Amino acid sequence: MYQAKMASNQENSRDVRVDLLSAGYGLGSWIAMTGLWVELPVLVQRLPEGWALASQLALFLQVANIGPIIYGLFHHWWPRWATERAATHFQLALGAFSTLLLIFTWSMTVNNISVPFFVLSFGLSIVDCTSSVVFLPFMANFK
Repeated sequence: MYQAKMASNQENSRDVRVDLLSAGYGLGSWIAMTGLWVELPVLVQRLPEGWALASQLALFLQVANIGPIIYGLFHHWWPRWATERAATHFQLALGAFSTLLLIFTWSMTVNNISVPFFVLSFGLSIVDCTSSVVFLPFMANFK
């Protein structure tokens, strides 16, 4: 009886640090794209698309939902290669690379189209859309 009570207490005990980190994850999973939306009034003044930029950005964001599908297919067909760890490293690299390049190239255009901005925003969107699919199984290891 004592062991059952002790096991019950261990199962119910929560680590506040894990709770805070989980809350931070939830808040930060879409921070990159939210940051772009916040900067939209500045972007529409500087980029040739003007206010059409908002609808085009939304389109790229929605198309990036292909990321979880691709990860799911890779994980199904090549489970030894497409692990959570590999996907996490890929996402961190893609997010850092996209953010870093976006800093320097967001205002560049190709034939009066903001190609670097859209491509790098799509990279950030892939990370944002796929992060929950990849990170939640990892977080299931915690209480």
